[in-house]
Amino acid sequence: MLAVIRSSFGGDREQSRRIEILRRFPELVSRRFRRLIQAEDLVRAAVQERLERPDFTPPAPEYSRQDAARMIVMLAGMAVRFAIHETADDPTPNRQEAALARSVALVRITQAEF
Repeated sequence: MLAVIRSSFGGDREQSRRIEILRRFPELVSRRFRRLIQAEDLVRAAVQERLERPDFTPPAPEYSRQDAARMIVMLAGMAVRFAIHETADDPTPNRQEAALARSVALVRITQAEF
């Protein structure tokens, strides 16, 4: 998910420039948010395609494969957003990857405990 988001915004080489532009033109934040939603939609479609395999069973009869795909992407997005917030002061790829690993671990621990 993080890779899709990065590539949809021009990759790592454009990151510092993007940050500066968003600081100078905060009205562009809503446009960036729309792009994030588009990136999530692309990932959701790919996940849903994977869930079309015959051996996948939705978690309960009232939930569809589309519901499962949307939830998987939303959970992934939660971990990505946590990592983005954690590295907002210095969003380098290495820091983001490390923060994402910690974020995913925290999601798993939280899920297991609660």
